[in-house]
Amino acid sequence: SRMRIQLTGRGQRKCHSQNNTAGRADNPNTTLSTTNAVSPAQPTRQALPSWPTAALFPGIAMTAPYDPLTALDGDGPPLVFVPGMDGTGRLFHRQVPLLARRYRVATYALRDDAERMEMLVDDLAGIVRAVTQAEAPAIVIGESFGGAVALSFALAHPELVHALVVLNSFPRFLPQTRLWLAITALRLVPWQTMPLVRRLTAFRLHSRHTHRSEIRRFLEVTRATRREGYLARLGILRECDV
Repeated sequence: SRMRIQLTGRGQRKCHSQNNTAGRADNPNTTLSTTNAVSPAQPTRQALPSWPTAALFPGIAMTAPYDPLTALDGDGPPLVFVPGMDGTGRLFHRQVPLLARRYRVATYALRDDAERMEMLVDDLAGIVRAVTQAEAPAIVIGESFGGAVALSFALAHPELVHALVVLNSFPRFLPQTRLWLAITALRLVPWQTMPLVRRLTAFRLHSRHTHRSEIRRFLEVTRATRREGYLARLGILRECDV
């Protein structure tokens, strides 16, 4: 069936011809849907350990060797989370246990050495094929940078997308000067100081309703991130325009 993409936002712009209009980076409240309805969830047939479940998929065809650290939880229709700028896939720790009651939920880590969006799209295609164990479609959810990856993936592989959800993302990041400033700052600031920087800027990254325990978890997860990964993903955003 033909995919229908809907995006909402004030300053909307045209995407490719198969799309409707897309929101801007400065107003990223974006939702996407397909004409397919999500099939009813199947009852859980296997009790899996609580998050995280280190269920790795051997033999996933990737564009270059890397360990996606794929974790699987629950049973039912396949659902894949695409990580944001942190690239870890571990910031979905609250959503995974809830969705695993009805879905077969997979999370994975982005490669840190990707030079082009196409590499990340190919990686995601490998993850979806492994989770579905066939050329079957999955529900794909992307947040922030992961939303741009998920949208690019849906355009490249519509046959693998049953439903698409994009949160707090963009078809193109604007203004581009912010990317240049971020790249320059990351190259100059000692990486070991980043946990302190994140702590000091937490009020800008999180809602005032976010519990302190969630902010602590965010700081713990992002402590393991690498400068190379952030710089690579920021560089990809400079070229990304879907």
